[in-house]
Amino acid sequence: MLSLLAIALAATSTPTVESGGLERRFGLEGSLFLPVNDGFGAARDLGYGAAVSASLHGSFASFGLQFALHFGPGERTARYVDLGTSLGVLLTPIDGPVTPVFGGGLGVRYISVRGAADEVELGTVIRTHYRTAPSDSTFGAGAQARGGVLFFKDGPMQMSLIGEYTAVFTDGTPQAFVISFGVSA
Repeated sequence: MLSLLAIALAATSTPTVESGGLERRFGLEGSLFLPVNDGFGAARDLGYGAAVSASLHGSFASFGLQFALHFGPGERTARYVDLGTSLGVLLTPIDGPVTPVFGGGLGVRYISVRGAADEVELGTVIRTHYRTAPSDSTFGAGAQARGGVLFFKDGPMQMSLIGEYTAVFTDGTPQAFVISFGVSA
């Protein structure tokens, strides 16, 4: 599905060159989300997600705005949802068909965590089942460091393979490692 959308995106748009030699691009990413501490609650399992971005690419750097959504299922209805927006920079020190990139960004994130559901039976004559699942949600400032490779940097369609370490500055400081594959045109 992602590849079909990428082909359609590449076929319908070409990078727009702004004044000063900057190219405007739009991108899509699919990602695996790996929580690395207890900040995401009981649902610390592998998650997945997607992101859309808009960026300006120059000779040595790109500046972008990204909106991302990550979801992680857990056992017994536990789950987490991570919704973030970030503004960042990626440096591209060399040109070529395979270009290393590194950089970082700052943003705002919303995290919602629900713990595993417990079912309690109340009463001896008339029995009632009560189901509860602890939950918490918060907004917080976030920061991330990114590194990876960009394929076909100067072509009409780029592909990227990026690793990202992200932290959200809230109670418990949720931290995660994100591996994403993306396309931009």
